[in-house]
Amino acid sequence: MNLLKQLLPLIFSANFLSTVIRVATPLILCAMAACIGKQANVQTITYEGMMLFAALAGTLGTSYTNSLIGGIITGVLASVLLAGIYGYFNIYLDTYDTLLGIAMNNFSNYFTIFLLFVLIGRKADSSTIVSHNYPIIEIPIIKDIPIIGTILSGQSLVTYFAIISVFVANFIVYKSTLGLRIRSVGRSPEAASSLGIDVRKTKMIAMLISGVFAGLAGEFMSMSYISFFTKNMVAGRGFIGIAASNLALGRPMYGLLYALMFAVSQVIANQLQMLQFTYQFANMIPYIITIVGLCITGSAEMRKEKQGGKAKEDKKKDKKEAKAE
Repeated sequence: MNLLKQLLPLIFSANFLSTVIRVATPLILCAMAACIGKQANVQTITYEGMMLFAALAGTLGTSYTNSLIGGIITGVLASVLLAGIYGYFNIYLDTYDTLLGIAMNNFSNYFTIFLLFVLIGRKADSSTIVSHNYPIIEIPIIKDIPIIGTILSGQSLVTYFAIISVFVANFIVYKSTLGLRIRSVGRSPEAASSLGIDVRKTKMIAMLISGVFAGLAGEFMSMSYISFFTKNMVAGRGFIGIAASNLALGRPMYGLLYALMFAVSQVIANQLQMLQFTYQFANMIPYIITIVGLCITGSAEMRKEKQGGKAKEDKKKDKKEAKAE
């Protein structure tokens, strides 16, 4: 009870919600990447590796070009490159997606350390080089409003990109011709092919678009969340973004809600650690919620499939009975 009394005032505060939005930023962007991939039925765990690659490339890009724009472009291109490599092996060469994803995540983890050592002589982080970070945006008028200003204003530029990305992803998936093709190849590649749609090309385009979102998520980690790159700094956020997409069944708007839900659980876990609660259990909270959510979603989908199967059987029986009469 004492712990609860200490925790509740922290949760019901503007600073808590502001922190949730900040923590949710990479999860939202990765969830949007995974939603587009899921709609095309290109489901991969490589988003973790894409984010890590983009985090390093963005930091190095800003340092070598002495420009924030240069770092943004470098980070996104690195992520898109990794997405393209995955797409080529998985879509065109039909490799096993899980094994390929594990291999590419491991490659990203160790290659970023190797690249860091070769370029700046350090294996742990890039704190010795000067790099640019995304600016903090103070929104006029809103920043002066009590509570709302604390929550919505003063966030990183990437955070506002993340919010916009939800609408962009939703438009791509549901409002554009490309989105229609992506959904068609994801649901029935044979039918899409019969209509003249290049299934592999469409899936590759979806993968490259998802690489852009994953790249921005990775850049947030090294150019906003903290101001330099550290090894394995993504720390499972890519997997949580994928889980949010799976719970949302590839729908961007629902992906946003699930990403926020995971962010809330993560911030609560951090608050519990500050209150000297057992940190191992606190760290488990986001993943426990992920498992429970996936179980609920999976069971709901199984019920729908069973009901759909029963409905088809009933229709067949009705047809047979009608013929017999």
